[in-house]
Amino acid sequence: MSEDDVPSTRERKVLEALIIADWEAEANPNPGQAGEGTFKAMADKGWIERRRTPNGIKQARITEAGRAALKRPIPAKPVRPRLKMLRPKLKELPPKISPRKRG
Repeated sequence: MSEDDVPSTRERKVLEALIIADWEAEANPNPGQAGEGTFKAMADKGWIERRRTPNGIKQARITEAGRAALKRPIPAKPVRPRLKMLRPKLKELPPKISPRKRG
């Protein structure tokens, strides 16, 4: 399964909002602040269908592929390795500098 098969958080929010209604105005199911690019990408993936009403309102609805994508588990974040403690690599300290004698 590639990264494109799993909806992002923003895409999931839109799909969850669209699952309730048949055709919904794109401005309404916008909890993730999804813009034109998100809706276009989701349509390209086949997760939503889009149309424009005679009044010019953009609408979208979820497809069966979108319902399936919504059921896919969110992948776990990769575990980052902990940093190892590094031993200091100090050279021998210079001898103490003695104060000059004034005279």
